[in-house]
Amino acid sequence: MALVVAGVAGGVWWRVWVEDPLEAQLAELANDPAAALNYLAPTDTDNAPTDGNNGNDNDGDDDDFSDGWVPSDEARTRWDQLTGRHWGTKGITALTQALAAASSLRTDTGEDGQRATWVTAQGIILLANHTNRLTDQAKANTGVILGNCPTELIALAQRFPITSTGPDNYYEAFPITTAGTDEQTLTTATAHLLYEVADSTEAAYEIARATTAYTAARASQYMNTHGTSTDTLADFYARNTDALNLLTLLGGTTDITDAANAGAAELQKALENGTSSQGRTPEEILDQIDKHRDIPTYGAAFIDALGTEEFLTLTIDAQTAYKNINQYGHWVTRSEEDDASFERVITTLGHVFAAASQPEVNNESMTSGLSREVGDVITTDGKQGLASAVTALMSVSDTTYGTDFVVNLASDMETTDNTPMNLGNLSAARTGEYLEGYAADAMAGPLFAMSRNLEAADKYFTPTLVNPPIVIDEDGNATNPITDYDPNISFTTRDGRTITAQERTDLLFSRTWVRDNEEALTAAYAAVSSQRGSTDGALDGRATWACGQALEYFGSHEFSKSSERTKVNLGVFTGNHAAEITGMAILEDADRQYGYVTANDYAHDAESKRRALKHVVASFADSDDAVSAAGQGIANYTERAAHAEAAEDLPADGSTPTPEQVTLAQTRMTGTYTNGRTAAAWVDAVADQANERSSTRRDKERAQAGAAFAIVGAIPEPAAAAVSAVGSTGLSLWEAVSNDTVTALQIDATGYNASITEVAVQHGLVDESYFPSADNPQSWYDPETKTITITDDTQKEQFQQWWATNGDDIGLSGDLMNLSLRAVTPQET
Repeated sequence: MALVVAGVAGGVWWRVWVEDPLEAQLAELANDPAAALNYLAPTDTDNAPTDGNNGNDNDGDDDDFSDGWVPSDEARTRWDQLTGRHWGTKGITALTQALAAASSLRTDTGEDGQRATWVTAQGIILLANHTNRLTDQAKANTGVILGNCPTELIALAQRFPITSTGPDNYYEAFPITTAGTDEQTLTTATAHLLYEVADSTEAAYEIARATTAYTAARASQYMNTHGTSTDTLADFYARNTDALNLLTLLGGTTDITDAANAGAAELQKALENGTSSQGRTPEEILDQIDKHRDIPTYGAAFIDALGTEEFLTLTIDAQTAYKNINQYGHWVTRSEEDDASFERVITTLGHVFAAASQPEVNNESMTSGLSREVGDVITTDGKQGLASAVTALMSVSDTTYGTDFVVNLASDMETTDNTPMNLGNLSAARTGEYLEGYAADAMAGPLFAMSRNLEAADKYFTPTLVNPPIVIDEDGNATNPITDYDPNISFTTRDGRTITAQERTDLLFSRTWVRDNEEALTAAYAAVSSQRGSTDGALDGRATWACGQALEYFGSHEFSKSSERTKVNLGVFTGNHAAEITGMAILEDADRQYGYVTANDYAHDAESKRRALKHVVASFADSDDAVSAAGQGIANYTERAAHAEAAEDLPADGSTPTPEQVTLAQTRMTGTYTNGRTAAAWVDAVADQANERSSTRRDKERAQAGAAFAIVGAIPEPAAAAVSAVGSTGLSLWEAVSNDTVTALQIDATGYNASITEVAVQHGLVDESYFPSADNPQSWYDPETKTITITDDTQKEQFQQWWATNGDDIGLSGDLMNLSLRAVTPQET
């Protein structure tokens, strides 16, 4: 089955425009897929096919997929150039022609198929960032590109991961994430690009034609192999229909607005009366809303249909529908089923709210925008309780709110009074106008949203962004050095106030922080702390300053009545202070050791910082997941430090290190891992002391940070939930796994050995001939990226068997091989 190739338009395509000489070069590739592919993904072998068939495998079989292809340095450099250049409309149109041609080779089952898939992925991401440059012709070409991604579009329409296959996992194609392209980034980019071109008749035609042809071909192939199955055949076409329905809905603004208007009105009636005028229950209506809840146009129309206040009040209606007030004046659920229904309403509306906050439909300005509408509602006398609805919606875990919306709402709300409201009392005025269990503090919602949007957190906590100097080293490499943040530069807020970042922080910590809103505060700062140690020195400086301010407050705040989630947030926050904890544990200045520099927070001297961190650790000592998170954060830092130490004295040109350099690098690694284990032991010792002082905790068998540290390198990073996680180097909230996960893995020495082996092989310190390869694969090792993953018993057992057979032969020092057996004792707690 062949995919489609974009045709060349009229004579205008052959005109050379002085403004962009690349235009003509790209346009010439439109009718030559092989040439387009060679330009967009050049290889290391003269950029020419060698198989006598233009690099294609057209023998009709689907059984010779070859793993292991890696983009050449030239290919990566070319895409760095394409991504970094300024694009005009003519240039971007020509690029879409070349991409359409190259993407047609995705069906090749050899290396060209992998190259074409990688190129398609890079192109989708680039085009999604330049949708304002898409002409009508460019949209039509983009329709061809997306049409050559039928499995991804079908999966997207069904809300499946875009790497999903079809019924019975029968058919295969190279996944769009080939060669390590980030799945979450691609999902977002594909959805955005589909939304932007859906109003083009030509693009819609190409997408519909390609996905339908693909479905027919794969259904036929399946039946030829498996025999006829009516149910399976129906499943194939049902999946395709979902994709076409989504395309149709996106393409018609009137249709999507009508769907949003109908859904909003019907849900409101159903929550009030149990069923809508059409006889549908809230759950049935939510099924329909969920199909469109992440589409910005739909979200905006949904809220406009009701008005912002009535939209927020839907959460109150849900509370009334699924809960009762008990004799103490508190809202309680009637059953587990009702509780699940209530949570589903909150989740769906949270997604709708997030979609409506996106910049393509929400024009945030000094005087208008969704943030202003929300702020006007929740600061009106008698309606402040609706801030709890904002908290509920903005704390939905798998949502990402628009950056400007979050920052503006937080800025507008930072001066509001947040004296804890006398809620949950039958004698309180307007008892039904708040959401039980969610903070009625107007700052809680935006702070929760910052925990999943690091760009928003960065802009809010450190708003005066000054471009740092770029330093060019003797080898010509450009770097952003550590830049300490200046918090005393004035800026003007949307409501006309002139303040500094320091004054904003002081204002934030002057609020009243109690159990119901401190979870939002600690979540935001836990997220910010993950940017410490970023390779962007200015970002590191800003994050470190912000965390220093938070540590000063957390170090004296009483967390004894805090929620489990708050304590886990503090565990993540503490783990991202691993440099400081390591220094305390070994009585050295670890802030600037390892050749892995992090900024100074300037908020504490060494002793006050030690006391503050001890107080925070003692505050979460009774929480297994929090202690485990702290250990994982220290492990994260230690492995990064081990990479820096291993590379310290190795050849910069990538040449083979000498035996002396290998020995020195492994000695440095041994010291780094030993210090990391000592830092985890420091956390354990402080937690033990805290538990010993508590009669309720004294005999409790608790989690150990050292046990969590032992999984260093063994837990892969999940796909980030935030669209803006750039610069996130430390442990993030979505990466921290529960203590139960740590316990279930029972890693022990395996985690140390896995991490040490991964660092060593990536720096050329061991003999790779002993490692699994594409010809002799094992699930725990990826020979392309030289990464080790241990998340289940199979991977663990395979690695342990490999280690027992080959560990002595790969070239690790005895100290590294026996690292887990060496006792460590922190110097001071």
